[in-house]
Amino acid sequence: MNREIRRMQEKADKKPVAVPRKRGPKKVAKSEKVKTKSTKSKDDGASASKQDAKQDAKKGNKRRGRLPNNRFTGILGLLTAFFIVMQSASRELVEKLLTSATPVDYVFHALSFMLFGYFVNLWLSRRGTVNALAICSIFGIGLLAGVEIGKWFNFRFAPDPVLIGLAVVGLIAGLVLSRLVFKMSERYAT
Repeated sequence: MNREIRRMQEKADKKPVAVPRKRGPKKVAKSEKVKTKSTKSKDDGASASKQDAKQDAKKGNKRRGRLPNNRFTGILGLLTAFFIVMQSASRELVEKLLTSATPVDYVFHALSFMLFGYFVNLWLSRRGTVNALAICSIFGIGLLAGVEIGKWFNFRFAPDPVLIGLAVVGLIAGLVLSRLVFKMSERYAT
C-alpha cells in the first residue's frame, strides 16, 4: 500500500503543474503559492508560509500607484482657482478688499489660497506625482501673481502687501495640511 502511494506521489511530482492564464497579478501570485506548496514536503511548509508572510509584509510597505478617495480633489482645486480668479475680476469686491476690508475679508482671502494649496497638492500626491509640493507651490504663486497683475491692469489698483502675505501664508498652510493628510492616509491604507 505504501509503495503504491509513493509511486502515485512521484508521478504527481514529475507531472508539470498546469499554470492558469495570467489574468492579473493576484491570480499569478495565488497559482505560484499553490505550485510551491504541492511540490514541497510537510517540513518545508512552515518555512514557505513564513516566506509568504515576509513577502506580504514587504508588499504592504510599498506604496500603491493611486490611493483611494481621489475622486474630487482635482475638481475642487480647479473650482477654488476659478473662484479666486472670479473674485479678482469683480471691481466691487476688489475695491472693498483694498479700501474697507474687515479682518473676516482677510481671513477668507487667506482661506481661499489655503484651499487651493490643499486640494491641488493632495490631488497631485495621490496621483503619484514626484514633485507635487514644488508643482503646487509654483502654481499657487503663479495664480497669486496672475491675480495681482490682473487687478493692476484692469482696475489700476496697486498690489496690497498684506493680501499677498496672507495669500502666501494660506498657500503654505494648505500645502502642509495636505501633506499631513496624505502621509496619514498612506500610513493607514490597507
